[in-house]
Amino acid sequence: MRNLFILLMLQIILSGFIFAQETASVNMPEVEVFGDTNDLQIYLELSAKNNPGLKAAFESWKAALSVVPQAEALSDPRFTFTYFVEEIETRLGPQSSKIGIAQAFPWFGKLDAKKDSATAMAEAVRYDFESKKLDLFYRVKKAYYEYSYVGTALKIASENKKLLVHYESIARTKYQTSTAMHPDVIRAQIELALIDDVIQNLQGLQEPLVSELKNAMNLDKGAERIEFDWPVKLQLHEVNMDQEAIMSNIIHSPVILGLGQKVEAARANEKLAAKTTYPDITVGVDWINIDKPDTEIENGGKDAVALMFGMNIPLWSGKNNAVKSQAAAVARNREYSRQQELNDRYSQAEKLIYEINEAKRKIKLYGSVLGQKANDLVITSEAAYRSGTLEFFSLIDAQRLQLKYKLNYERAVVDYMQKISELEKLSGGTLSYEEPELDK
Repeated sequence: MRNLFILLMLQIILSGFIFAQETASVNMPEVEVFGDTNDLQIYLELSAKNNPGLKAAFESWKAALSVVPQAEALSDPRFTFTYFVEEIETRLGPQSSKIGIAQAFPWFGKLDAKKDSATAMAEAVRYDFESKKLDLFYRVKKAYYEYSYVGTALKIASENKKLLVHYESIARTKYQTSTAMHPDVIRAQIELALIDDVIQNLQGLQEPLVSELKNAMNLDKGAERIEFDWPVKLQLHEVNMDQEAIMSNIIHSPVILGLGQKVEAARANEKLAAKTTYPDITVGVDWINIDKPDTEIENGGKDAVALMFGMNIPLWSGKNNAVKSQAAAVARNREYSRQQELNDRYSQAEKLIYEINEAKRKIKLYGSVLGQKANDLVITSEAAYRSGTLEFFSLIDAQRLQLKYKLNYERAVVDYMQKISELEKLSGGTLSYEEPELDK
């Protein structure tokens, strides 16, 4: 009996008590791509698929989900095995060993509070993942739109160089026919050198901008072959700037919702802290192995069973009050942080709305008003210079104005698109677009 009992105990110890809970598998969410079907969409999809920072945020979410079943589960039961080196003699026989198992039970509501806190924190981490995805998409869009601007500016500068070559040939012809002075030719050559410098600067920007896009997409050399050609010219559409709707969207943006979940977690911890003055209960059972005595007696060798009950005593009020005070302070801190973040985002949104409207105004100014007048000025100035009624310096000034206004128009277009993207990131989604397209 004794040897059999020892073997049984060893088997229990080796096998252990396994308490396993399965958590639902979480897969990477589908990517919601903002924008038209073009290179930008491909860049966004690859960024969401490959970006290590976004993957890290996703794994943090999975880890936070795994905390929930841990929080709502009871602590592991405690198993004990006692072997008496010297057997204890009793009336029913010698006691050879004892096994016991006990389970602690938290006070009513403690497990629920822990589960609520863990669930809220898991939701907060999920919103953090969504926020990081919006940040990543904004980075890609901003770099893409800047890349588009540089490509368009390079095209404009190249066309402007052709115009300067044309002016230089006119000045040279007039000089050869003694209807113009040699400084006109030199001035044209100086302008050509300056425009060459602009073109080289713009060409030099291609590599760092492509590098920024590759960084967001986590593209190594030879990993995924993408030709980073200059983007096509951006197509502009009116954006619905409903300020009330935008402010409402900010309240439901991932950052604000995530901070709200952190507040809920803190409130659950407050409830848990309020129960620190309540004891945890432990119940268990002990099985005492008794061998048969040398003499025959009634119930001799019958094993004994003992029930056990215990509880911790929350005696130290100073510590318990500190736990409550800490939990309350954390809850207030998170509520204030959420309100401050919301106020900051309201202010940022108002500034962005102003900047978007300002960019829209400049698009119309440089596209429809000043741009057209600069084109007319160049045409009339060239005709006047050919006829000898205008100095070459004035013709160059007209050409400079035309270049300046064209670049200002493209800059306003890119500013408009980048600010819209930033506002979308801030408000947690896309803005609605309306027809007609913005007039150039």
